[in-house]
Amino acid sequence: MTSIRPFAIACGIGFVSMLGATITGSVIYRGETEVRWTPLRIGLASLVLIGFLVFVYMLVPLLLRGFLQAQVRIGNTELPLVRWLLSHERTACFAVWTVWTLGLAIGLPFAIHDWSQSSDVPAQEQGP
Repeated sequence: MTSIRPFAIACGIGFVSMLGATITGSVIYRGETEVRWTPLRIGLASLVLIGFLVFVYMLVPLLLRGFLQAQVRIGNTELPLVRWLLSHERTACFAVWTVWTLGLAIGLPFAIHDWSQSSDVPAQEQGP
């Protein structure tokens, strides 16, 4: 990879959108004890999820580049793993993104199903 600037900008945008949607939701729904899934709340939750995914996915090239620069600075360029990562930085990022995307594709439908089921069930109070 030649420049990590676009990844840093996208990472910042993801973090700011996640933080902004969270603060907006907490201001709008302050004091509510019952969770009602209004279209605005669904939109804010979606923005938090998308912001989180953008933030986390864009961290991979940033952290990998930082790790590799540190390894070069301390003189570990002769190690086989560092040499391979230096020459295949893009491949390593795509490998991590692929594993994460497969995990997300497997787990997200179950999470959405559980969320949709949990909103219909009233909260039960536990006794002593």
